Order: sequence, then structure tokens, then C-alpha cells
Amino acid sequence: MNDTRWLNRALASMHNGQWFGWKKDYIGTERMAYENLIVHDNTITKPTEAEVNAKIQELKGTNSTSSNYAEQRRNAYPPIGDQLDMLWHTIDKDILLQKRYFDFYQTIKQVKVKYPKTWVE
Repeated sequence: MNDTRWLNRALASMHNGQWFGWKKDYIGTERMAYENLIVHDNTITKPTEAEVNAKIQELKGTNSTSSNYAEQRRNAYPPIGDQLDMLWHTIDKDILLQKRYFDFYQTIKQVKVKYPKTWVE
């Protein structure tokens, strides 16, 4: 997981709702840095950078007292594209599954036929 996702996850876990945002003067991920953090909710004090970094470390599981089940499980799964590819190949091998999941199967098959995979070495 990249640093901006850890930062967003840490901030989101600190308070409920969309209490924070980013200065608009920057483009892309460079905008999502602690120094560009703004607080939308005037009842919330901007956390210090040290507090945010401590929360990131807790979420990453480096804090031995942290319960990290959800994060570990999420990171253990293959990327969603790989999961869908496994699903496609399973259905592609079974005529009954092709009928049961007809719309999914036909939609993916049409793309695969229209844009066949080419191997470049």
C-alpha cells in the first residue's frame, strides 16, 4: 500500500465522517501530504504529524498491541484483477458455470475475443 493510502486510512480512522481534505493547490498524490492537510470540521483539532505517523504505524501492525486482522487479510488477497481472472478461467472451463453466469461470461469473452492477448518477447 502506498504512503498516501496509509495516510488517508490513518486520518479516516482518527475521526468519523469526512473531517479532512487537501489543499487544492497541488495535483495528484503530491497533494496528499501532511503539510497539505486541512480540517473541514471546526470541532476537530488538526492532529500533529507525529500523531498521524503513530496511527500509520499502528495500522501497519508495527505496534505490537495493534489488532491488525482486517489489514493483514486485505493485503493477503491477490489484486482484484487477478481474482477476476481466476473467476473467468474457472467459468471458462465449465459449461454449466458458463450458463449459470451467462452475462458475466459473455461480457468478458467478447472483450477477450475482440482484443486477444498477444505475447511479445
